[in-house]
Amino acid sequence: YQRRVRGTVSFHSMSKIQPTQPLYWEDTYRFEAEATVLEVSDSSDPKKGPKLVILDKTIFHPQGGGQPFDTGIISNKDSANFSVKDVRSNNGIVEHYGFFENSTEFKAGESVHLKIDEVSRRLYARLHSAGHAVDIAVSALKLNLVPGKGFHFPSGPYVEYSGSIPPADRPKVLKQLQEEIDKVITKDSKVNV
Repeated sequence: YQRRVRGTVSFHSMSKIQPTQPLYWEDTYRFEAEATVLEVSDSSDPKKGPKLVILDKTIFHPQGGGQPFDTGIISNKDSANFSVKDVRSNNGIVEHYGFFENSTEFKAGESVHLKIDEVSRRLYARLHSAGHAVDIAVSALKLNLVPGKGFHFPSGPYVEYSGSIPPADRPKVLKQLQEEIDKVITKDSKVNV
């Protein structure tokens, strides 16, 4: 397994790490889980955190798809606590960056307990779902806009489209969009990942 960081390639000690099982796709509102440590190593990107932990499965959502990464704690029965400060996915392997809160580190093969920041996860899920509600409304109105990217971060979420709406039509279209979004919300549809 190789990981590309800022134009360089670094190799993990385990050459054949299997892709991480993404438990966050199975249940967005799962805030705790158990996993097995596959590797602990020094991070090649100290801005993300001094250490890197790779697990067989995770509830920590990596940054991607316009959504921020989860933060939280990974702990073992011996009171080792790893504070997760950044999460990325690289070729299906989820990388947890952060630091150990004491001098004890995990060992490969060890069972650990995962706990994410529930308040942040709930906010990120709402922002992400809101972006899809906007997209459903735009599609329903057949506005001839091409969807671009979504940004579902709390600092200023948006959904970007290519195309144009004549300035004179914008107030009417804005009202119609809001009506369509309200329909999506009041329909109370099941959300699937």
